[in-house]
Amino acid sequence: SGGVVIDAAHPSVDEIVESEEVPDDRSEIGPEDRVVLLIDNDENFARFLLDVAHEHGFKGLIATTGAEGIALAHQFKVDAITLDIQLPVIDGWRVLDRLKSDFATRHIPVHVITTEEETSRGLARGAIGALNKPVRTREPLDEVFAGLRGFLERRPKELLLVAPEGSDAATVVSLDGDGS
Repeated sequence: SGGVVIDAAHPSVDEIVESEEVPDDRSEIGPEDRVVLLIDNDENFARFLLDVAHEHGFKGLIATTGAEGIALAHQFKVDAITLDIQLPVIDGWRVLDRLKSDFATRHIPVHVITTEEETSRGLARGAIGALNKPVRTREPLDEVFAGLRGFLERRPKELLLVAPEGSDAATVVSLDGDGS
């Protein structure tokens, strides 16, 4: 099927800003803000997700296609992602695979929100959680955003490295590069 090839890995800044269809917080994000990327082709549901995200202290970016979602994940400092599976052109499973196979985005926690029954498929592919649509009450979404915030605020793990003196491994001081 000879479709359009979308190079979401290298979007220009103008393309992303101009592609804004659903109003979000992209022009109001500061360096200290927690940012959640909401990838959902249902614009009304995406707006609802944005409202819930705001109540949990997140700024939000909305993408209505998988390609736009991948582009925004690379363009902005995204702390977490909610991902619908039923997306046009590039479905959510492919988006999840692309995010988790890319060193620049694989660390971002992704919570799958889908009408599909195979929520365990998302967990097997690296999502931290899955929620089935339709979402009839607000409580499950509150749990999603509370879970994402809890995941982001957990204490970093420490690593003890033991190596013989003079080995290459002995030169590793810190994984985060602060020299401590």
